[in-house]
Amino acid sequence: MCCCQTRWEDISSLWVDHSFDVGVPVDTTSVMYVPVRELNGISGATSLVICLTRYQREDREDIMTMVELMGAQVSKPLIATKFTHLICYKFEGVLY
Repeated sequence: MCCCQTRWEDISSLWVDHSFDVGVPVDTTSVMYVPVRELNGISGATSLVICLTRYQREDREDIMTMVELMGAQVSKPLIATKFTHLICYKFEGVLY
């Protein structure tokens, strides 16, 4: 779906930010831009603390945004006692 087929009420501020960053309208069908169903996130997600490893720049920021939209927290330092879930870019190395 191109941006001219999208209804204005379906466009999120995240879509506007990403489109501005890349200089062209980004794909509105991406899960990143679907309006959230519940403004308070997913029920029960508030108890989740998620840590990311080996993700860089935009990918890392996108995942952190999705985690926050679902109502969970992001733990930036990799301390085993501080997070409940670890999202790995590659399943290898000492951290895995």
